[in-house]
Amino acid sequence: MSSRRSSLLLSIAIVVTSLSACAHGRYAHYRCDWLPDAGATPRPATQQALAPINPDFASLRPFRNYVQVLDVGAYEEHFTVWFSCIEPNVQEFTARRGNGDHIVVTPGNGAWGGLAVRDGEPAPVPARVRDLSRAVLDEVRRHVPDARDLRIAYAGAYRPLRVHEVLPAGPAVGDAVRMASTAEITFAADQDLSQLQRVVRYEGGMTRLCWEDTNYVPCHGPARWLPMPVPTMDGSLLLPRFAQRLASGHANTEIMAALLRGAQDAEAGRAMPSLASIHEQEDGLFQDGESMLLLPTMRQQLRAEVSVYARVNTGDHGSAQSSLDFDVKQAVYGQASAQTRIELEGHSFLLEGTLAARQPPAADASGSVTLEFSLGLQLSDDEGHRESLDHSASGPVLVDGTNAAIAALTVADGDPDPNQVGQPHLALPGFGRFLAVDAYLGLTMHSMSGED
Repeated sequence: MSSRRSSLLLSIAIVVTSLSACAHGRYAHYRCDWLPDAGATPRPATQQALAPINPDFASLRPFRNYVQVLDVGAYEEHFTVWFSCIEPNVQEFTARRGNGDHIVVTPGNGAWGGLAVRDGEPAPVPARVRDLSRAVLDEVRRHVPDARDLRIAYAGAYRPLRVHEVLPAGPAVGDAVRMASTAEITFAADQDLSQLQRVVRYEGGMTRLCWEDTNYVPCHGPARWLPMPVPTMDGSLLLPRFAQRLASGHANTEIMAALLRGAQDAEAGRAMPSLASIHEQEDGLFQDGESMLLLPTMRQQLRAEVSVYARVNTGDHGSAQSSLDFDVKQAVYGQASAQTRIELEGHSFLLEGTLAARQPPAADASGSVTLEFSLGLQLSDDEGHRESLDHSASGPVLVDGTNAAIAALTVADGDPDPNQVGQPHLALPGFGRFLAVDAYLGLTMHSMSGED
Protein backbone atom coordinates (compact mmCIF):
# COMPACT_ATOMS: atom_id res chain seq x y z
CA MET A 1 0.00 0.00 0.00
CA SER A 2 2.80 2.35 0.83
CA SER A 3 4.49 1.78 -2.53
CA ARG A 4 1.26 2.30 -4.48
CA ARG A 5 0.44 5.48 -2.51
CA SER A 6 3.90 6.91 -3.22
CA SER A 7 3.49 6.15 -6.92
CA LEU A 8 0.09 7.88 -6.96
CA LEU A 9 1.43 11.01 -5.29
CA LEU A 10 4.33 11.11 -7.75
CA SER A 11 1.93 10.81 -10.67
CA ILE A 12 -0.21 13.67 -9.40
CA ALA A 13 2.84 15.87 -8.89
CA ILE A 14 4.01 15.18 -12.45
CA VAL A 15 0.59 16.03 -13.90
CA VAL A 16 0.31 19.30 -11.94
CA THR A 17 3.82 20.32 -12.94
CA SER A 18 3.08 19.57 -16.57
CA LEU A 19 -0.16 21.57 -16.53
CA SER A 20 1.58 24.54 -14.92
CA ALA A 21 4.28 24.49 -17.53
CA CYS A 22 1.68 24.21 -20.27
CA ALA A 23 -0.26 27.15 -18.87
CA HIS A 24 2.86 29.27 -18.66
CA GLY A 25 3.80 28.46 -22.21
CA ARG A 26 0.27 29.00 -23.48
CA TYR A 27 -0.12 32.53 -22.06
CA ALA A 28 3.43 33.77 -22.35
CA HIS A 29 2.86 35.33 -25.80
CA TYR A 30 -0.38 37.11 -24.91
CA ARG A 31 -0.23 40.92 -24.97
CA CYS A 32 -2.74 42.00 -22.35
CA ASP A 33 -0.99 45.02 -20.86
CA TRP A 34 -1.94 48.45 -22.12
CA LEU A 35 0.73 49.15 -24.76
CA PRO A 36 1.93 52.79 -24.92
CA ASP A 37 1.82 54.84 -28.11
CA ALA A 38 5.02 55.02 -30.12
CA GLY A 39 7.21 57.83 -28.88
CA ALA A 40 5.35 58.16 -25.61
CA THR A 41 7.43 59.12 -22.60
CA PRO A 42 8.06 55.97 -20.51
CA ARG A 43 6.97 55.97 -16.91
CA PRO A 44 9.76 56.59 -14.41
CA ALA A 45 11.12 53.51 -12.68
CA THR A 46 10.55 55.03 -9.25
CA GLN A 47 7.76 57.26 -8.04
CA GLN A 48 8.60 60.93 -7.86
CA ALA A 49 9.03 62.40 -4.41
CA LEU A 50 5.75 63.67 -3.01
CA ALA A 51 5.30 67.17 -1.69
CA PRO A 52 5.44 67.52 2.11
CA ILE A 53 2.28 66.62 4.01
CA ASN A 54 -0.09 69.56 4.24
CA PRO A 55 0.02 70.77 7.88
CA ASP A 56 -3.78 71.00 7.82
CA PHE A 57 -3.97 67.24 8.23
CA ALA A 58 -2.20 67.39 11.59
CA SER A 59 -4.85 69.90 12.76
CA LEU A 60 -7.91 67.86 11.84
CA ARG A 61 -10.06 67.29 14.90
CA PRO A 62 -11.05 63.77 15.97
CA PHE A 63 -14.44 62.53 14.82
CA ARG A 64 -15.09 65.51 12.54
CA ASN A 65 -16.21 65.31 8.91
CA TYR A 66 -13.80 67.08 6.56
CA VAL A 67 -14.68 67.26 2.86
CA GLN A 68 -12.52 68.60 0.06
CA VAL A 69 -12.77 68.89 -3.72
CA LEU A 70 -10.03 66.91 -5.46
CA ASP A 71 -10.76 67.80 -9.10
CA VAL A 72 -13.46 68.72 -11.60
CA GLY A 73 -13.33 67.09 -15.04
CA ALA A 74 -14.43 68.28 -18.46
CA TYR A 75 -17.86 67.59 -19.91
CA GLU A 76 -17.36 64.50 -22.09
CA GLU A 77 -19.02 61.31 -23.29
CA HIS A 78 -18.18 58.28 -21.13
CA PHE A 79 -17.94 54.62 -22.06
CA THR A 80 -17.14 51.32 -20.34
CA VAL A 81 -15.54 48.40 -22.19
CA TRP A 82 -15.34 44.76 -21.07
CA PHE A 83 -13.00 42.31 -22.77
CA SER A 84 -11.12 39.08 -22.15
CA CYS A 85 -7.37 38.66 -22.28
CA ILE A 86 -6.34 35.74 -20.06
CA GLU A 87 -8.53 37.37 -17.34
CA PRO A 88 -11.76 39.39 -17.57
CA ASN A 89 -10.95 43.10 -17.96
CA VAL A 90 -12.95 46.30 -17.65
CA GLN A 91 -11.79 49.75 -18.72
CA GLU A 92 -13.42 53.17 -18.66
CA PHE A 93 -12.96 55.77 -21.39
CA THR A 94 -13.95 59.27 -22.38
CA ALA A 95 -14.31 60.31 -26.00
CA ARG A 96 -14.79 63.64 -27.73
CA ARG A 97 -14.76 64.93 -31.27
CA GLY A 98 -11.68 66.94 -32.19
CA ASN A 99 -10.80 68.82 -35.34
CA GLY A 100 -12.30 67.38 -38.49
CA ASP A 101 -12.98 63.66 -38.20
CA HIS A 102 -10.48 63.18 -35.40
CA ILE A 103 -11.84 61.60 -32.19
CA VAL A 104 -9.87 61.93 -28.97
CA VAL A 105 -10.14 58.82 -26.74
CA THR A 106 -8.74 58.87 -23.21
CA PRO A 107 -8.54 55.78 -20.95
CA GLY A 108 -9.62 56.09 -17.33
CA ASN A 109 -9.89 53.61 -14.47
CA GLY A 110 -9.77 49.90 -15.09
CA ALA A 111 -9.67 46.54 -13.35
CA TRP A 112 -9.20 42.87 -14.12
CA GLY A 113 -10.22 39.57 -12.56
CA GLY A 114 -13.39 39.18 -10.52
CA LEU A 115 -14.01 42.94 -10.44
CA ALA A 116 -14.31 42.91 -14.24
CA VAL A 117 -16.94 40.17 -14.57
CA ARG A 118 -20.22 41.31 -16.11
CA ASP A 119 -23.44 39.34 -16.50
CA GLY A 120 -25.64 40.00 -19.49
CA GLU A 121 -25.25 42.30 -22.45
CA PRO A 122 -25.06 46.11 -22.13
CA ALA A 123 -27.76 48.26 -23.67
CA PRO A 124 -27.19 49.34 -27.31
CA VAL A 125 -25.12 52.48 -27.73
CA PRO A 126 -27.26 55.49 -28.80
CA ALA A 127 -26.91 56.43 -32.46
CA ARG A 128 -25.59 59.93 -31.74
CA VAL A 129 -22.44 58.56 -30.07
CA ARG A 130 -21.99 55.37 -32.10
CA ASP A 131 -18.97 56.82 -33.94
CA LEU A 132 -17.35 57.59 -30.60
CA SER A 133 -17.97 54.04 -29.37
CA ARG A 134 -16.30 52.62 -32.50
CA ALA A 135 -13.29 54.82 -31.86
CA VAL A 136 -13.11 53.56 -28.28
CA LEU A 137 -13.19 49.91 -29.41
CA ASP A 138 -10.51 50.63 -32.00
CA GLU A 139 -8.38 52.12 -29.22
CA VAL A 140 -8.74 48.97 -27.14
CA ARG A 141 -7.76 46.73 -30.07
CA ARG A 142 -4.76 48.92 -30.84
CA HIS A 143 -3.41 48.97 -27.30
CA VAL A 144 -4.42 45.41 -26.30
CA PRO A 145 -3.90 43.37 -29.49
CA ASP A 146 -5.06 40.08 -27.93
CA ALA A 147 -8.28 41.45 -26.45
CA ARG A 148 -11.35 39.46 -27.44
CA ASP A 149 -15.09 39.30 -26.66
CA LEU A 150 -15.30 43.09 -26.53
CA ARG A 151 -18.50 44.67 -25.18
CA ILE A 152 -19.15 48.36 -24.75
CA ALA A 153 -21.69 50.41 -22.78
CA TYR A 154 -22.48 54.09 -23.00
CA ALA A 155 -22.23 55.69 -19.53
CA GLY A 156 -23.60 59.11 -20.43
CA ALA A 157 -22.29 62.65 -20.80
CA TYR A 158 -21.25 64.38 -17.59
CA ARG A 159 -18.53 66.19 -15.71
CA PRO A 160 -16.80 64.04 -13.09
CA LEU A 161 -16.62 65.78 -9.71
CA ARG A 162 -14.22 63.93 -7.41
CA VAL A 163 -14.53 64.73 -3.71
CA HIS A 164 -12.87 63.25 -0.65
CA GLU A 165 -13.99 62.95 2.96
CA VAL A 166 -11.90 62.06 5.98
CA LEU A 167 -13.02 61.50 9.57
CA PRO A 168 -10.03 61.07 11.94
CA ALA A 169 -10.51 58.42 14.62
CA GLY A 170 -8.18 60.09 17.13
CA PRO A 171 -5.64 62.86 17.66
CA ALA A 172 -2.68 63.26 15.33
CA VAL A 173 0.62 61.54 16.09
CA GLY A 174 3.66 63.10 14.44
CA ASP A 175 2.98 64.04 10.83
CA ALA A 176 -0.82 63.66 11.00
CA VAL A 177 -0.61 59.85 10.97
CA ARG A 178 -3.62 58.19 12.65
CA MET A 179 -6.50 55.92 11.76
CA ALA A 180 -9.35 57.52 9.85
CA SER A 181 -12.54 56.66 8.01
CA THR A 182 -12.33 57.86 4.42
CA ALA A 183 -14.52 58.06 1.34
CA GLU A 184 -13.61 59.18 -2.17
CA ILE A 185 -16.64 59.60 -4.41
CA THR A 186 -16.88 60.67 -8.04
CA PHE A 187 -20.21 62.28 -8.90
CA ALA A 188 -21.60 62.86 -12.38
CA ALA A 189 -22.40 66.58 -12.65
CA ASP A 190 -24.13 68.44 -15.45
CA GLN A 191 -22.27 70.75 -17.80
CA ASP A 192 -22.64 73.96 -15.79
CA LEU A 193 -22.11 72.32 -12.38
CA SER A 194 -25.65 73.09 -11.24
CA GLN A 195 -26.81 69.53 -10.50
CA LEU A 196 -25.36 66.20 -9.36
CA GLN A 197 -26.92 63.36 -11.33
CA ARG A 198 -25.55 60.17 -9.78
CA VAL A 199 -22.56 58.43 -8.23
CA VAL A 200 -19.97 57.17 -10.71
CA ARG A 201 -17.41 55.64 -8.36
CA TYR A 202 -16.98 55.06 -4.65
CA GLU A 203 -13.87 54.03 -2.72
CA GLY A 204 -13.39 54.12 1.01
CA GLY A 205 -12.93 52.39 4.31
CA MET A 206 -10.76 52.63 7.41
CA THR A 207 -7.09 53.32 6.82
CA ARG A 208 -4.12 55.19 8.22
CA LEU A 209 -4.24 58.87 7.41
CA CYS A 210 -1.20 60.21 5.51
CA TRP A 211 0.80 57.00 5.79
CA GLU A 212 4.08 56.78 3.94
CA ASP A 213 4.04 53.65 1.78
CA THR A 214 0.81 54.30 -0.15
CA ASN A 215 -0.91 57.61 -0.79
CA TYR A 216 -4.49 56.43 -0.34
CA VAL A 217 -5.49 59.65 1.38
CA PRO A 218 -4.44 62.78 -0.53
CA CYS A 219 -2.54 64.62 2.23
CA HIS A 220 0.01 66.33 -0.02
CA GLY A 221 -0.35 69.74 -1.59
CA PRO A 222 -3.13 72.28 -1.07
CA ALA A 223 -6.51 71.17 0.24
CA ARG A 224 -9.81 72.66 -0.97
CA TRP A 225 -11.88 72.37 2.22
CA LEU A 226 -15.66 72.71 2.03
CA PRO A 227 -17.79 73.94 4.93
CA MET A 228 -20.56 71.37 5.38
CA PRO A 229 -23.87 71.51 7.30
CA VAL A 230 -22.80 70.76 10.88
CA PRO A 231 -26.02 69.12 12.20
CA THR A 232 -25.38 66.15 9.90
CA MET A 233 -21.97 65.50 11.52
CA ASP A 234 -22.55 62.66 13.93
CA GLY A 235 -19.36 60.63 13.97
CA SER A 236 -20.01 58.71 10.75
CA LEU A 237 -19.06 59.52 7.16
CA LEU A 238 -21.27 62.11 5.53
CA LEU A 239 -20.73 61.53 1.79
CA PRO A 240 -21.78 57.85 1.58
CA ARG A 241 -25.12 58.68 3.22
CA PHE A 242 -25.57 61.61 0.84
CA ALA A 243 -24.72 59.37 -2.14
CA GLN A 244 -27.28 56.81 -1.03
CA ARG A 245 -30.00 59.43 -0.76
CA LEU A 246 -28.98 60.88 -4.15
CA ALA A 247 -29.51 57.45 -5.72
CA SER A 248 -33.00 57.25 -4.20
CA GLY A 249 -33.93 60.75 -5.39
CA HIS A 250 -33.96 62.30 -1.91
CA ALA A 251 -30.58 64.02 -1.70
CA ASN A 252 -29.94 66.62 0.98
CA THR A 253 -30.16 69.90 -0.95
CA GLU A 254 -27.84 71.74 1.47
CA ILE A 255 -25.06 69.21 1.01
CA MET A 256 -25.54 69.18 -2.76
CA ALA A 257 -25.33 72.99 -2.84
CA ALA A 258 -22.11 72.93 -0.79
CA LEU A 259 -20.50 70.36 -3.11
CA LEU A 260 -21.51 72.22 -6.26
CA ARG A 261 -20.39 75.57 -4.84
CA GLY A 262 -17.02 74.02 -4.01
CA ALA A 263 -16.73 72.59 -7.53
CA GLN A 264 -17.53 75.96 -9.10
CA ASP A 265 -15.01 77.74 -6.87
CA ALA A 266 -12.32 75.17 -7.63
CA GLU A 267 -12.88 75.44 -11.38
CA ALA A 268 -12.80 79.24 -11.26
CA GLY A 269 -9.65 79.24 -9.15
CA ARG A 270 -11.33 81.10 -6.33
CA ALA A 271 -9.88 80.88 -2.84
CA MET A 272 -11.40 78.11 -0.73
CA PRO A 273 -12.18 78.47 3.00
CA SER A 274 -9.23 77.85 5.28
CA LEU A 275 -9.31 75.03 7.82
CA ALA A 276 -9.07 77.63 10.59
CA SER A 277 -12.21 79.39 9.34
CA ILE A 278 -14.11 76.08 9.25
CA HIS A 279 -13.05 75.37 12.83
CA GLU A 280 -14.10 78.87 13.86
CA GLN A 281 -17.55 78.33 12.35
CA GLU A 282 -17.83 74.99 14.16
CA ASP A 283 -16.76 76.50 17.49
CA GLY A 284 -19.57 79.05 17.27
CA LEU A 285 -22.14 76.28 17.55
CA PHE A 286 -21.20 75.30 21.09
CA GLN A 287 -21.61 76.91 24.44
CA ASP A 288 -18.55 78.00 26.37
CA GLY A 289 -16.88 75.07 28.07
CA GLU A 290 -19.03 72.45 26.34
CA SER A 291 -17.08 69.41 25.20
CA MET A 292 -16.53 69.18 21.45
CA LEU A 293 -16.45 65.40 21.90
CA LEU A 294 -20.22 65.58 22.33
CA LEU A 295 -20.79 66.03 18.61
CA PRO A 296 -19.78 62.56 17.36
CA THR A 297 -22.43 60.91 19.55
CA MET A 298 -25.32 63.10 18.44
CA ARG A 299 -28.12 61.45 16.49
CA GLN A 300 -31.59 62.34 15.29
CA GLN A 301 -33.20 59.50 17.21
CA LEU A 302 -33.28 58.95 20.96
CA ARG A 303 -33.77 55.63 22.72
CA ALA A 304 -35.31 55.17 26.18
CA GLU A 305 -34.48 51.82 27.75
CA VAL A 306 -37.32 50.35 29.83
CA SER A 307 -37.37 47.33 32.15
CA VAL A 308 -40.64 45.68 33.18
CA TYR A 309 -40.76 43.38 36.21
CA ALA A 310 -43.60 41.09 37.29
CA ARG A 311 -43.50 40.11 40.95
CA VAL A 312 -45.21 36.77 41.42
CA ASN A 313 -46.67 35.26 44.58
CA THR A 314 -43.70 32.94 45.06
CA GLY A 315 -41.50 35.93 45.85
CA ASP A 316 -39.61 35.63 42.55
CA HIS A 317 -40.07 37.87 39.57
CA GLY A 318 -39.90 37.70 35.82
CA SER A 319 -38.49 40.54 33.75
CA ALA A 320 -38.33 41.84 30.18
CA GLN A 321 -36.51 44.73 28.60
CA SER A 322 -37.56 46.91 25.69
CA SER A 323 -37.13 50.45 24.41
CA LEU A 324 -38.97 53.46 23.04
CA ASP A 325 -37.38 55.25 20.07
CA PHE A 326 -38.21 58.95 19.73
CA ASP A 327 -37.64 61.25 16.76
CA VAL A 328 -35.51 64.12 18.07
CA LYS A 329 -36.77 66.76 15.64
CA GLN A 330 -40.38 66.06 16.60
CA ALA A 331 -39.49 66.11 20.30
CA VAL A 332 -37.67 69.46 20.06
CA TYR A 333 -40.12 71.31 17.82
CA GLY A 334 -43.36 69.53 18.78
CA GLN A 335 -44.04 66.16 20.38
CA ALA A 336 -42.59 62.75 19.58
CA SER A 337 -44.56 59.58 20.25
CA ALA A 338 -43.46 55.96 20.45
CA GLN A 339 -44.83 52.64 21.63
CA THR A 340 -43.69 49.06 22.10
CA ARG A 341 -45.34 45.82 23.14
CA ILE A 342 -43.72 43.64 25.80
CA GLU A 343 -44.47 39.94 26.38
CA LEU A 344 -43.89 38.74 29.93
CA GLU A 345 -44.97 35.60 31.78
CA GLY A 346 -47.63 34.82 29.19
CA HIS A 347 -49.15 38.31 29.26
CA SER A 348 -48.88 41.24 26.86
CA PHE A 349 -48.10 44.80 28.00
CA LEU A 350 -48.29 47.96 25.89
CA LEU A 351 -45.84 50.71 26.79
CA GLU A 352 -46.47 54.13 25.23
CA GLY A 353 -44.42 57.29 25.55
CA THR A 354 -44.32 60.93 24.54
CA LEU A 355 -41.37 63.31 24.60
CA ALA A 356 -41.63 67.08 24.11
CA ALA A 357 -39.53 70.13 24.90
CA ARG A 358 -41.22 72.28 27.52
CA GLN A 359 -39.89 75.41 25.83
CA PRO A 360 -38.96 74.77 22.15
CA PRO A 361 -36.03 76.79 20.82
CA ALA A 362 -36.71 79.92 18.82
CA ALA A 363 -37.13 79.44 15.07
CA ASP A 364 -33.88 81.30 14.40
CA ALA A 365 -31.88 79.52 17.14
CA SER A 366 -28.69 77.89 15.93
CA GLY A 367 -26.07 75.97 17.86
CA SER A 368 -26.16 74.13 21.16
CA VAL A 369 -28.95 74.77 23.66
CA THR A 370 -29.90 72.97 26.87
CA LEU A 371 -33.58 72.02 26.91
CA GLU A 372 -35.97 70.63 29.50
CA PHE A 373 -38.29 67.87 28.29
CA SER A 374 -41.49 66.26 29.53
CA LEU A 375 -41.42 62.50 29.21
CA GLY A 376 -44.80 60.81 29.57
CA LEU A 377 -45.13 57.04 30.02
CA GLN A 378 -48.23 54.86 30.02
CA LEU A 379 -48.31 51.13 30.71
CA SER A 380 -51.36 48.93 30.10
CA ASP A 381 -51.94 45.20 30.16
CA ASP A 382 -54.32 42.76 28.50
CA GLU A 383 -56.49 42.73 31.64
CA GLY A 384 -57.56 46.36 31.17
CA HIS A 385 -55.23 47.88 33.79
CA ARG A 386 -53.59 51.19 32.85
CA GLU A 387 -51.15 53.50 34.66
CA SER A 388 -49.46 56.78 33.63
CA LEU A 389 -46.49 58.73 34.95
CA ASP A 390 -44.65 61.90 33.91
CA HIS A 391 -40.88 62.32 34.11
CA SER A 392 -38.55 65.24 33.55
CA ALA A 393 -35.50 65.03 31.27
CA SER A 394 -32.84 67.50 30.23
CA GLY A 395 -29.73 67.73 28.10
CA PRO A 396 -27.85 69.67 25.38
CA VAL A 397 -29.41 69.74 21.92
CA LEU A 398 -27.81 70.86 18.65
CA VAL A 399 -30.31 72.86 16.57
CA ASP A 400 -30.32 74.96 13.42
CA GLY A 401 -33.98 76.04 13.22
CA THR A 402 -34.92 73.02 11.11
CA ASN A 403 -32.97 70.01 12.35
CA ALA A 404 -32.04 68.80 15.82
CA ALA A 405 -29.68 66.22 17.28
CA ILE A 406 -29.17 64.90 20.81
CA ALA A 407 -26.40 62.86 22.40
CA ALA A 408 -28.25 61.92 25.61
CA LEU A 409 -30.86 63.13 28.06
CA THR A 410 -30.69 62.69 31.82
CA VAL A 411 -34.01 61.50 33.19
CA ALA A 412 -35.04 62.65 36.66
CA ASP A 413 -37.06 60.51 39.07
CA GLY A 414 -36.22 57.23 37.39
CA ASP A 415 -34.36 54.16 38.60
CA PRO A 416 -33.76 50.85 36.79
CA ASP A 417 -33.37 48.89 40.05
CA PRO A 418 -36.64 47.28 41.29
CA ASN A 419 -35.08 46.68 44.72
CA GLN A 420 -34.95 50.41 45.45
CA VAL A 421 -38.03 51.12 47.60
CA GLY A 422 -39.84 54.42 47.19
CA GLN A 423 -38.48 55.29 43.74
CA PRO A 424 -41.14 56.63 41.34
CA HIS A 425 -42.03 54.12 38.64
CA LEU A 426 -45.02 52.75 36.79
CA ALA A 427 -46.90 50.08 38.72
CA LEU A 428 -49.91 48.00 37.70
CA PRO A 429 -52.08 46.08 40.20
CA GLY A 430 -51.60 42.35 40.47
CA PHE A 431 -53.76 39.80 38.73
CA GLY A 432 -53.63 36.05 38.49
CA ARG A 433 -50.45 34.94 40.15
CA PHE A 434 -48.91 38.43 39.84
CA LEU A 435 -48.60 40.46 43.04
CA ALA A 436 -47.68 43.57 41.01
CA VAL A 437 -46.12 44.69 37.71
CA ASP A 438 -43.50 47.48 37.76
CA ALA A 439 -41.85 49.41 34.90
CA TYR A 440 -38.59 51.31 35.46
CA LEU A 441 -36.94 53.76 33.10
CA GLY A 442 -33.17 53.98 32.88
CA LEU A 443 -31.47 57.09 34.23
CA THR A 444 -30.17 58.01 30.75
CA MET A 445 -31.81 58.14 27.34
CA HIS A 446 -29.09 57.72 24.73
CA SER A 447 -28.90 58.50 21.04
CA MET A 448 -29.03 55.71 18.48
CA SER A 449 -27.50 55.45 15.01
CA GLY A 450 -29.30 54.19 11.94
CA GLU A 451 -27.64 50.80 12.41
CA ASP A 452 -28.96 50.27 15.99
